Parts: sequence; C-alpha cells; structure tokens
Amino acid sequence: MVLFLAAPLAQKLTDVQDNTAASWLPGSAESAQVLEISEDFRPEQIPAIVVYARAV
Repeated sequence: MVLFLAAPLAQKLTDVQDNTAASWLPGSAESAQVLEISEDFRPEQIPAIVVYARAV
C-alpha cells in the first residue's frame, strides 16, 4: 500500500537530483574544472549502431 503512495513522489525526486560528477567534487578540483570547460564539446546523446551476429 505504501509503495503505491510513494511511487509518484519517487519520480519527482529523480527529476531534481543532480548526479553529475562535478556535483560531488570540490570546485577547486582539476577534474571539476575540466568537466565545466568541456561541457560545450560533449554531445547530449551519442549515436550508436549495434551489430549482432550469430553463427549458423
């Protein structure tokens, strides 16, 4: 019963979470600075092709 009541709230929680690597690092960390600078060069989605082969 509690699961059905909490499920809609769980979706809202995932919408506001910040799970990026930079959020866990101090601002002075070199890796955080690199992540911030390289943000413009990283695509939001990476296209991919999956090839499946099976021996007959």
